[in-house]
Amino acid sequence: MVAPLAGVLADIQALDGVKKGLKSLADDHDVGLIVPHSFRPALAAALFLKAKRPMIVVTASIAGAEQLALEIGDYLGDKRVSVLPDWESYPFESIRPDVAAIGHRADIFQGFACAKPSILCLALTTLMQKVPPPV
Repeated sequence: MVAPLAGVLADIQALDGVKKGLKSLADDHDVGLIVPHSFRPALAAALFLKAKRPMIVVTASIAGAEQLALEIGDYLGDKRVSVLPDWESYPFESIRPDVAAIGHRADIFQGFACAKPSILCLALTTLMQKVPPPV
């Protein structure tokens, strides 16, 4: 998909507050930015382009992660943004997780292991779930 808002990112990166935040990130400092909710996708895309490395964005809910990924995709394109799906079942349940979900999660983890530049959006509950140790 073509990123219809890609041209706006240069203007966003030129804003004074964003410039200071990007410089702090480049100097390996922690950055705390308070921005309106509607500006978060644009800021995440601008930070990602400046950092040129994998990035994780944590949201309060799975629906929020999916929505944020769609909005960031408007700036960067769909192939650079993904959502880590929640497990549909837990280890103590008798039903098995969906094979497609397992494959999707494995692809995402493989991309991060290879340092493939992308943005991963996930919910806090997904972040807290256990994953198997590396082999």
